[in-house]
Amino acid sequence: MADYYSEAAFVIPLKSDLADMALRALAIFDGEISEQFLSKCALDEERIAELPPFEQLVTRLIKTHPDYVGTVALKSNALHELVWSFRTEKQDDGLLLTHGDTFNADHAAAFTEAILKTFDLDLLITFEVAHLASKPLLDAYGGLGVAVTKNATRYAGTYDFTIAEQDAVANKECYYQGSLVEVNGEYEYRSEFLFVCRQDEDPDKKFDDIMLGFRGDGEFTDEDHYSVTTSDGLGVKKVGFQCVPPAEFKVLKKYLAVL
Repeated sequence: MADYYSEAAFVIPLKSDLADMALRALAIFDGEISEQFLSKCALDEERIAELPPFEQLVTRLIKTHPDYVGTVALKSNALHELVWSFRTEKQDDGLLLTHGDTFNADHAAAFTEAILKTFDLDLLITFEVAHLASKPLLDAYGGLGVAVTKNATRYAGTYDFTIAEQDAVANKECYYQGSLVEVNGEYEYRSEFLFVCRQDEDPDKKFDDIMLGFRGDGEFTDEDHYSVTTSDGLGVKKVGFQCVPPAEFKVLKKYLAVL
């Protein structure tokens, strides 16, 4: 049997008094949480923002904890399960968050976001997490990047990257982002799109086929590689295309058409 664990370390830049308040708020979870704080969990964000800073922070920590389950958590015995899996230490430049026996990235991100929102800090806090094991197992290792602001938390992991690469090879696919300029008389418009080729397919030919059919049935002129539709005279100019890594393609296709 192997032990799985995670390690990380980062600092939330805070003045001394704010770091002390954050530590006091965290200490609330070590004992019985009073009705004073439990009753605040039913408030919406607009009402929470009207509370004193310390009450704001504790309330947000309760409600943003990944294991918080709404009204069920309003029972004090349920709140005993809201543990924070990281270690804190006050330093000259702020509050250090790091691993003890392990490190929970979701816990650290929720704690950080609650602090930034409560103290209205327009900061970007980033940290990286290493996933490790006590034995060299093939599925034991990985990493995670986390970016936190007062309004949002975003994640990117090595697992998504490797899976996307494996899927591309298994499907024998290559991914591209293309650019065209649509021409309508004196007006020109830039268009971005994605396309997929088989590994044995020529991307230049695929791009040309997309150009020819972009506005209907078109044909290339000799002088400037310009596609003009036969029906309405609208044109398409070639800008070019570039290869896109599989993981990036999965993100881009949420926003761009795949032709």
